Amino acid sequence: MKKAILISTAIVLAMSACKKEDHAHAPKITINDPKKSEYEVGDTAYVNVVAKDEHEMHTTECWFITRPQNDTLWNQRKHAHSKTITFNTFYVIGVLPEKQQVDFIVNAENEEGIISTAKHSFEVHDH
Repeated sequence: MKKAILISTAIVLAMSACKKEDHAHAPKITINDPKKSEYEVGDTAYVNVVAKDEHEMHTTECWFITRPQNDTLWNQRKHAHSKTITFNTFYVIGVLPEKQQVDFIVNAENEEGIISTAKHSFEVHDH
């Protein structure tokens, strides 16, 4: 009897774990642009990002942030209740110090509150 109860409990726990696993997914982020490793002051950095989830997305946000200063140069946020959130815009790189490091960071959150992050780093030249 005890063995049957233990086996039943193990089966229920295993099924519960599988069920949770089905819902524990993170959004997939694809950064198509920016993709260059170096930009010049005055260049246009195109922003083409796709955040997808097999269920429903909630928000996606993008930033250009200087490193190590941690200054935000640009940011945009989109809220939607669909499976895909797309950014298709641009940012003109302003005056920055020579060899300034910049991170392009994307956070995507799905309806369950699970967040994915993707990053592309580049250097800015003042020539």
